Amino acid sequence: MEDAHAQPSQPSRETLSVLQPIAEIGIVGHRDLADPAGAAVAAADALSRLLTMLEEAKWPAATWPLWRTGAQRNTSIRVGYRIVSPLAEGADRVGADLHYSSDTRLAGRHHELVVPLPFSRGAYRGTDGQPGTDCPDLESQQQFDQLTRDAKWVHPLHDAAPASDGQRNQWYSDVGDFVIEHCDFLFAFWDGWDNEKAAGTADIVKRALHRNRPVIWIPVTRKETAGSAGLLPNHGETQVLTGLTPDGYPLLPGPDLNSARAAAVMAGTSRDTRQSSRASRLVLERFGRLSELLRRAESDPALPELVEKEMQAPEARTEHSAEIVRSVSEWIVPSYVLADALAKTYQSRLHWLNRYAYAGAALAVTVGALAAIELGHHKRTSLLLFTFEALVLLALLVLQLTDLRTRWRNQWIAYRAMGEYFRIGRFLAFVIPATAAGAEFGRFSRLQSWSTSDPVSVPWFTPVLERVWENRPRPPARDQEASWLGAYLAARWIGDQMAYHGGRAETHRRLESGFQWWIRGTLILTFCLAVAHVGADLAGAPEQASSWLAVLVIALTAMASGVIGYSGLQRHRYHAERFARMATELARIQQPMRSATTLSEVRRNAEKARRIMLGETTSWYEDMEQQVIDPPV
Repeated sequence: MEDAHAQPSQPSRETLSVLQPIAEIGIVGHRDLADPAGAAVAAADALSRLLTMLEEAKWPAATWPLWRTGAQRNTSIRVGYRIVSPLAEGADRVGADLHYSSDTRLAGRHHELVVPLPFSRGAYRGTDGQPGTDCPDLESQQQFDQLTRDAKWVHPLHDAAPASDGQRNQWYSDVGDFVIEHCDFLFAFWDGWDNEKAAGTADIVKRALHRNRPVIWIPVTRKETAGSAGLLPNHGETQVLTGLTPDGYPLLPGPDLNSARAAAVMAGTSRDTRQSSRASRLVLERFGRLSELLRRAESDPALPELVEKEMQAPEARTEHSAEIVRSVSEWIVPSYVLADALAKTYQSRLHWLNRYAYAGAALAVTVGALAAIELGHHKRTSLLLFTFEALVLLALLVLQLTDLRTRWRNQWIAYRAMGEYFRIGRFLAFVIPATAAGAEFGRFSRLQSWSTSDPVSVPWFTPVLERVWENRPRPPARDQEASWLGAYLAARWIGDQMAYHGGRAETHRRLESGFQWWIRGTLILTFCLAVAHVGADLAGAPEQASSWLAVLVIALTAMASGVIGYSGLQRHRYHAERFARMATELARIQQPMRSATTLSEVRRNAEKARRIMLGETTSWYEDMEQQVIDPPV
């Protein structure tokens, strides 16, 4: 039988579908809509308009060559959408129905529905013949069942039924927070009035604005007020809410969704709605980076071999365990390899650009000194040297003004961090239960759950990680698997990382030592030449010899300064200590993992490895993101 994997192939579009740009749309609103059909039409119009504006905006990118660096217009990738709705009656289901929309402007877009529930499904839906808290009759239950069958996932934040009205209201509040935290834009089906009800529509809208989530206000009327006039501001036109007044209410007026001002907000260029614009820019930044990943997947001929190489495990296993490992690898390795390849590309570009920058600064100083000291009396040659110096300095100025090094640094650490989370997730998939409980569901891609209980920054790729994690395979979770699984994780996960961190620590120590010796040697030589220059002057040596000594002193001083600046930017000592610490910490859990005999022991050691690796990745990502890249001159 032929090996199906003998000929590496390009990762399929299905494999990389989780990397497609997706706008996550949260839903909130009243249960008692007077005109659900009208609200559905308005919602479809608002969604199609929003996605079109996002596609027409410039997506931040950092590509090569230089003149393509910056914001790029999307010309080929269509933005999909994910609806996040708890499926209460009324607005939640009108929003969820966007999953089935027949609007031609939404046709052909990737779309999906996800359903977070505030508490147990039984209490929320009820049982046949018995109403639930949010499905009062059989028709409502059937509608709920249809939507949940077609949803990508349905997950209760709390597994139990609420024991009291107070607990039920708190859990409704929890699901409102979940929707806010897991959406890019919040669609609010709202009549514009604040009844000051906790976890009510107005309360959720204010929370979203307080957290700088753009809110798309779809004005509606409620059954109890359907006959009243003047309830819908702006003649019922959908608006983009831009913020709160200092008192928190009323809301600041926003632009109509069809206006140029709304397009500026979505493009991240509006100056008078900075917070909403910033949130939109983060979405566009994610889209830009994902589109670059997809372009790389389509154009990199080396990618299939890299994927196949990464999938190969060095240690022998049974056919059963090999099939399990292969299924998990096929799920996530293509995405990991793709992110890792882009990270290496930008890292290499950044290193070379830093070298050129510091070498250029040293060269400019040396040429200037040569022109002024040695060749000042040869006007033509002196003019050429000064011109060359000016061009070098102009190139450095352009480099600084375009902030290209910072752009490439940001792309490097963004893809590196993303790749690290994919790599770690590959091994966590073996030990995380198939069904997670409560708020544990989204933990894999939430930084505050990895290294600390305190909220910290959420990276740009969090929604992508969540979609990847949702698609993970479910390996068998039995104690019979513990022996080979512990050995596999000890070797392929912990052992490989120990070797990597140990090797990197040694490399950084060697580079730090080399740089220090080079700097010391250069400074000693510079000092000797400076003494020789003074001695030559005192001894009445020929002017030409004295001038050349001066040029050499200046050139070596400039070179030493450049090397000091470059080595300081590389921070080899810091990274050597960081890598060595990681190797030591991982060594402590390798043997317990290898000797694990039950699945609970494997999981316990995997949790320790996860805490170490993800904590270190988080720390590195945030530290690198805040590092200032100083100019070379």
